[in-house]
Amino acid sequence: MSSIAIIDDVKSNRQILGKIIETIDPNICIHNFDSAELALGWINSHTPDLVITDYKMPGLDGVEFTTKFRSNSRSQNIPVLMITMADDLVLPIRARVAGATAFLQRPVDYDLVRARIRSLLTLHGNRNRLRLIVDNSHSHRPA
Repeated sequence: MSSIAIIDDVKSNRQILGKIIETIDPNICIHNFDSAELALGWINSHTPDLVITDYKMPGLDGVEFTTKFRSNSRSQNIPVLMITMADDLVLPIRARVAGATAFLQRPVDYDLVRARIRSLLTLHGNRNRLRLIVDNSHSHRPA
């Protein structure tokens, strides 16, 4: 079962994303956080398949969160989708440099969000399968 962490200080944004995710697969486990700091604490002991974060939040913003998230070696292959209302032309570049996999500007089309979430979950699943294949091929080499 897939697991998605949603980080947004606005409850209605978390609820909308949750409803979109439920249309993809009602069995996806959704973890909601109203701050990046709470999400980072949870991520220290859990590994989601996808992280969706807002940019503009009190405390750590989405770029700062993504930078800290990527500093953990366990999070290197977990996709990060950043979504924001902020109207800053440089922000998508800053998000990518910090380690965001994808970036969407609000207001967003629900079909586009759904498609992006699906593709990022597929990307993560494919990376995991490839890692297993590579790990197994190394463990079966003759000495």
